[in-house]
Amino acid sequence: MPDYKYETLLVDQDQSVLTITLNRPERLNAVDEVMHRELEAVFGEVAIDPSVSAVVLTGAGRGFCSGGDVRAMDERGGAIALQSRPLGAVSQGGRRILHNMLWVEQPIICALNGVAAGLGATIALFCDIIYASDQARIGDTHVKAGLVAGDGGAV
Repeated sequence: MPDYKYETLLVDQDQSVLTITLNRPERLNAVDEVMHRELEAVFGEVAIDPSVSAVVLTGAGRGFCSGGDVRAMDERGGAIALQSRPLGAVSQGGRRILHNMLWVEQPIICALNGVAAGLGATIALFCDIIYASDQARIGDTHVKAGLVAGDGGAV
């Protein structure tokens, strides 16, 4: 059984149900580089963990996931830094998250407790079941800027 210790994710196993909580509530659970890597890793580990029969995915605080952490991107140099990376490298992390989610044979249930935008919307929609609160909202603002869905999504 994997250790499931992360900086930006809370992982709790109750018998055979694994609950993964995105845990950056001060940023509406926006995905930074650390959370990108951890989401990729946790779904890779769940896929090979025979002790897990179902996964519940939710967000801490008032939102599920507001998408990519734009402030963190800006601190790393914003669009100029992204342009200096090899073609395709920018969205590889997001695609790996989604690919690893698809390899999970156990049902993934999204407990959608608020906003799910951008990558957050894609992750929610990749779950097998979405159980949404009255405050739940799903959308991808990439299209408002004339961009395709981010991180390999197709929202």
